[in-house]
Amino acid sequence: MAKQSNNRPQGRPTNNPNSNPKPKSNNSMPRYQAPPPPPPKKND
Repeated sequence: MAKQSNNRPQGRPTNNPNSNPKPKSNNSMPRYQAPPPPPPKKND
């Protein structure tokens, strides 16, 4: 039965665990999004 899962991916394909069927996958970004770095202080 495990082979069936390979034929039709259930939720997430076991072949490509990194390739999730989520839009963020297109951005090629990790699931956890690190907070954006603080804006550079303009000391000039």
